[in-house]
Amino acid sequence: MNDIERALDDSNQAIQLDPQKSLFYINRGVIHQKTVDKSKALDDYNQAINLNSEESEPYFKRGILYEEIGQKENALMDYTQAIELNSYSLKIYITRGDILF
Repeated sequence: MNDIERALDDSNQAIQLDPQKSLFYINRGVIHQKTVDKSKALDDYNQAINLNSEESEPYFKRGILYEEIGQKENALMDYTQAIELNSYSLKIYITRGDILF
């Protein structure tokens, strides 16, 4: 529905209710990534990684963000880390292959 403010409000509420859940930071990072202030998305992905460094999704999402802001080497490192954590994810291989190409 493209209602970013309400989506952020709900994400903030979820984090307030359970600040140890990495998924909530990933979700809010995706919302922030659609705004002008990409640094907030980076902060959320970093927090998700701090909470659960064994999960591939925040590395993958942060890699996409790095690619969007022109930090291709950082993106490549994150995609590679995501593959190490989840070697069965087709989307991560395809995305890493695209950046290598």
